[in-house]
Amino acid sequence: MNIKPAPLQYLPLELMKRHRIVPFEFDSERRALRIASSTPHDTALASELSRQSGGVKIELYPANPEAIERVIARFSTATGESAPSPSGGKIPHETLSPKMGEPLPEPKVSPEPLPGRAITESKREGSILFVTSSRKLSDHLIAALRSERYILKVAVSVEFALSFIESEPFEYIFVDDKLRDRATPLVKKVRQDFPATTVRYYRSEAALLVNDTLEEMTDDLLRKNLALFRFLYSRGGGTLARHESTVAQLTEILSARYDLPGHIRAAVATAAYLHNLSEDDLNPTRGYSQTDIIALSATRLASWQYPSLVVNILKAAYQPLSQLPRHISELELLAGSILTAVDIYCHNFPSPSSLSPEQMTQVREVLQREKEKIALDDVINQLLGAIADEVSSRSTRSRQSCLHILVPRGMLPKSLEEALSKADFKVEYSRSAAECADAFNRAKPQMMLIRHSGRVEEIYDLLLQLALQGVPLDQIPTLLMVDQTVLSEAMVFMKNGLEDIFSENLEPEIVVTKLSRIRNRLEEKAQYRRSVLQELGTHGSLEDMGLIDLLEASRGGSRPVQISISGEGQQATLYLEQGKVLYAECGTDSGVDAVSKIIRWRKGVWSIDPIDASKLPPANLNRGIDSILLEACVNIDTVSK
Repeated sequence: MNIKPAPLQYLPLELMKRHRIVPFEFDSERRALRIASSTPHDTALASELSRQSGGVKIELYPANPEAIERVIARFSTATGESAPSPSGGKIPHETLSPKMGEPLPEPKVSPEPLPGRAITESKREGSILFVTSSRKLSDHLIAALRSERYILKVAVSVEFALSFIESEPFEYIFVDDKLRDRATPLVKKVRQDFPATTVRYYRSEAALLVNDTLEEMTDDLLRKNLALFRFLYSRGGGTLARHESTVAQLTEILSARYDLPGHIRAAVATAAYLHNLSEDDLNPTRGYSQTDIIALSATRLASWQYPSLVVNILKAAYQPLSQLPRHISELELLAGSILTAVDIYCHNFPSPSSLSPEQMTQVREVLQREKEKIALDDVINQLLGAIADEVSSRSTRSRQSCLHILVPRGMLPKSLEEALSKADFKVEYSRSAAECADAFNRAKPQMMLIRHSGRVEEIYDLLLQLALQGVPLDQIPTLLMVDQTVLSEAMVFMKNGLEDIFSENLEPEIVVTKLSRIRNRLEEKAQYRRSVLQELGTHGSLEDMGLIDLLEASRGGSRPVQISISGEGQQATLYLEQGKVLYAECGTDSGVDAVSKIIRWRKGVWSIDPIDASKLPPANLNRGIDSILLEACVNIDTVSK
């Protein structure tokens, strides 16, 4: 029975509604379907569900009934079925959508607007200016934009539009394509004075309603241009080329964190790639400062008639707030501060990809020491957050890629070791069943590779020793590499729960591909489990999900949650809200010390439950998850040394 990792495909939706249950995971190795239920001890229900699902084992887990109702309602809505009402009442008629094929109700639109007249003054999402000689907009277009709470104005000429932008800001300006040749003064004015405003040309209103793709196109062009820049710079292969590529990548990350529009992000990325443009032509013995180099680059780009936004971003770099030119806008100031902070960071830490958690303190000290060169202090905090995210993500990838290789007899091909390193696998080796069992007791790896050069009987003895010493080969994806001469005989061990068996002659790239697929499968499974945990309060084992995974699972939740953990003969409690750890306690330890202790626990049980905000204790942490995990990992490394 092939059960796919989508909740609606585990059991019929009608069955989920009737019993108020939600399947959230299928263990293919044990053929066990795990289901959230408000009656986890109902053996009759488990038997019925087993029959309905084709005889697989059913494991019921306790969950909040209200949370189950919400999930079922969401799934019902996604499939077009009527969602069960939590209150048991009927869904109000006015919330129902028109049936398929029925015409949409005619929008009630105010009379045709005169030039400059606001179409609606309701709760606004933003302002849009249409520049069109037709003097009117269609009812459908007005209704679509009114539903998003936009304020609309219409200008019948470019001259009218110029007068409007002098008196009020607009998020978007749509210019009729028939007026493109006459719109140059308007476009120049907007680019110079209102760089955050997006100008779009449109051929028809139908194109606006069904094909609003400019932001997507801008983002796509930005990525392609960045790839082209990287290619051109990589041909030089020098330190300068690597520096500019790294600066551009980090500025793009910060631009996304500030949610800058696509065309602004393109300008920031361009400034980042070209900020050292003049350095190749300068005499290195003159001792030019970074401020001088960037200023000369800005002058050169201006002479080439680059957009003023790119030039002004460079002019704002390395400039204290008190010394900025008057014509620099707030947006250009922000972009200049981003470029400055990233450039300082990359000059002091030329290899950010190898940055360790222990160096985060040094990064913070460097940026604080140079902060007088950065106009906006908040940019430093955003950059530190982006760096912490990358370090934490790299650490998480390393944990997820943990591979244990057991080589009791024979040699592992050197080319395979190199290929595993390039594929970002964290590898640990052992030479005997006892060493392997000890490694599993210390930290359970995600997958395993056994290389054995010997007779089938010897391989059997090894697998038996591993089983007797508690290494669960049937629960961990395990590959077996054997000599070509015994490959056909060794296939009998597939019944022992091994993932695959192959010859030592297999190309290293193919072996790495097999392991990478397993890694991706495990990550998808972990992500799905974390997404379910955000919806349903439930219980579990630390062997399956440690504290780091629990914190990651709770990151995106908007409701406060309480995590209770019993392990190592102790009790621990954490409270989280909106991506922050508010409180942590474990015995006599609290705050980061408590988190550092709990992370090391390998055995125990946990529960995670939504709670009311009024029940939250006074905070003893109130810090972001990434910040807490980084400090806790540094503490653990310090103790282990």
